[in-house]
Amino acid sequence: MQALTALGDRATISEGEKFDAEKLAAEGLRFLLAKKDRYGVWYSTQTTVNVLNTLIALQKRMSGPSGEQKLVVLVNGIPAREFEIVPSTLSEPFLTDLGRWMNQNNNRIEKSGAGKLNVVGTHLVVTHYEDWAVAQAENRYFDLKVIYDKTIAKIGEDVSCSVEIRRKSYTGNGMVLSEIGLPPGADVDRSALEFAKAKGEFSRYDILPDKVLVYSWNASGTLSFTFKFKLRYGINAQTAPSIAYDYYNPEAQATVAPVRFQVK
Repeated sequence: MQALTALGDRATISEGEKFDAEKLAAEGLRFLLAKKDRYGVWYSTQTTVNVLNTLIALQKRMSGPSGEQKLVVLVNGIPAREFEIVPSTLSEPFLTDLGRWMNQNNNRIEKSGAGKLNVVGTHLVVTHYEDWAVAQAENRYFDLKVIYDKTIAKIGEDVSCSVEIRRKSYTGNGMVLSEIGLPPGADVDRSALEFAKAKGEFSRYDILPDKVLVYSWNASGTLSFTFKFKLRYGINAQTAPSIAYDYYNPEAQATVAPVRFQVK
């Protein structure tokens, strides 16, 4: 669909004054810009090339005296930034930080101007911080328990970690991924993990520097296993957070806050 729209848009832009080409081009380009994936492309090489060729055609059409336009970004109705749009700047993004105009409640971000075509795409990047108590209170999808038998240990001493995961509402046979946080310098004993895998508790696991990653198709029941690790050197540091989530719906997750380890 995106590839056909891009080709149609290029034909529309080239038709000039035969009909309201600018209005049709604007509608088509707004559709294309809204269909970008999270990487800023259009799902396939052919579609991406067609869309980029369409944007190039648009740039050439705006190269005349009337090509200079203004774009105003408003936050909660207040003009925050104004950009001059000329053909020479169409290939580069406009970057701005809107944090100073934001509040702690709902925020409305708008753009106006951009001339007759008004097809300037927007990529919004948002960062925020949330208290761990709030994050754990929102564990609506899974019951996740991660218990370390000790958090104060000696170098080379065994630490046992017990994990229990239960889906609160079972709706299908989806894979559950569990990330069990490890402190820095943890040396994981694989024997207990291999035993749990052989029992069918999970189908696969990976050991990463900061976590044990477990893949389980046992989505309807309770996943329970224990493993051990040693700390290779002295630390006073936290583990990575532990997370359980649905592979096909990552937003359906539960989180356990990092745990501080002291090793001497």
